[in-house]
Amino acid sequence: MDPDIHPTNGNEGALPIGTIVFENVVKHYDINTRASPRVGGWLLNKAFEYFRRERFSALEDVSFRIEPGEMVGFLGANGAGKSTCLKLIAGITDPSGGRVHVSGPVTSLLELGIGFHPELTGMENIFQSGIMMGLTRRQILDRLPQIIDFSGVHEFLNEPIKHYSSGMYSRLACSVALHVEPRIILLDEILAVGDAEFQTRATEKLLQLHDTGVTVVLVTHATQTAREMCDRLIWIDNGIIRGMGDPVQVHGDYTRFMNLRKKGTGPFHCPPDTGGTEHARITAARLLVEGRETNTIQTGEPFTIEVQVEGKVPAARLGIAWRWKDGYLLNEDLSEPFALENGRATIQYITPDTRLLKSQVEATLILCSVDETAVFDRISPALDINVETEGYDLPEFLLYPRVEWEATRIS
Repeated sequence: MDPDIHPTNGNEGALPIGTIVFENVVKHYDINTRASPRVGGWLLNKAFEYFRRERFSALEDVSFRIEPGEMVGFLGANGAGKSTCLKLIAGITDPSGGRVHVSGPVTSLLELGIGFHPELTGMENIFQSGIMMGLTRRQILDRLPQIIDFSGVHEFLNEPIKHYSSGMYSRLACSVALHVEPRIILLDEILAVGDAEFQTRATEKLLQLHDTGVTVVLVTHATQTAREMCDRLIWIDNGIIRGMGDPVQVHGDYTRFMNLRKKGTGPFHCPPDTGGTEHARITAARLLVEGRETNTIQTGEPFTIEVQVEGKVPAARLGIAWRWKDGYLLNEDLSEPFALENGRATIQYITPDTRLLKSQVEATLILCSVDETAVFDRISPALDINVETEGYDLPEFLLYPRVEWEATRIS
């Protein structure tokens, strides 16, 4: 048999190793609608549960094919069916209908720490987890230096992992899993493990595996990262595929859909009120780093957005909405009320520590009434900002910044 061909459980023949095929897959779960804490009530519930069970549809008629060596990401809200797809690929659960074909050995990082025991040391858990993932003792010994170095827990390897922090535990578990070197690897939110430095190393390791021909399937809410890393994206909503294909196109469609779903009735979502007798407007806005006007900031450095407003209202609020360049809403922040003495004021949005990773973001400014019922002015975008991160090549998410508002009255 050709070494690149591996038989599957289906009847259609053989598929190249690393191939995943879903054919009209359906997955249903039967859930109880009522439960009783009493033993007698529990027995009655069990006796009549057939009549009270409801069917929950996790996936409906899902079909796709992932080729060997592809990196494919799943997008979707919580409960959309993304993790169910990974569990079906891993063989953890069976489809209720349709067929799933997976060719080649699979390593699943659906839950970090598989095989870990709290009473065993870090070193002992490396061997136990590696063996459960299919490695021999010789293979683990060969990869041990890389696993230890990657995890960054050298000093604590002889300590029981029950004494580890959650970050140390996650880094060690992730390190073992990423060094199994499978033909197919499944990841569920693993890119969010550890601090930013470890996430960078985990991402780089994942890209290395991809470069060697490993099929990578991942679920992540860091959608910008998925767009940049993946060859294709699959968008699932309520168990149905809504989009599949080019990462930029699918990510854009998903982003617009989620933004529409998020829309509310607050001032950020209301059009400016051009009528009435009360008027105010934004006259200028600039980004300052150490007092110098710029459009570029570095991760970790403080910055200030200075805004000039004028108008006939006694007081107002200023709001800033942060978005990626593709329109994905990251954060909205509204100032405390400030006074417009003699019709003018300067407002500063002060961030002492930039919690952004490398990306391009837009800042939309709104000027609204104190009670937030009227929007006087909106500039979208008011600022285009480039964020640079030394040693980091992929854009990531915006962590909510620590912010201080400061308003200066101008006489």
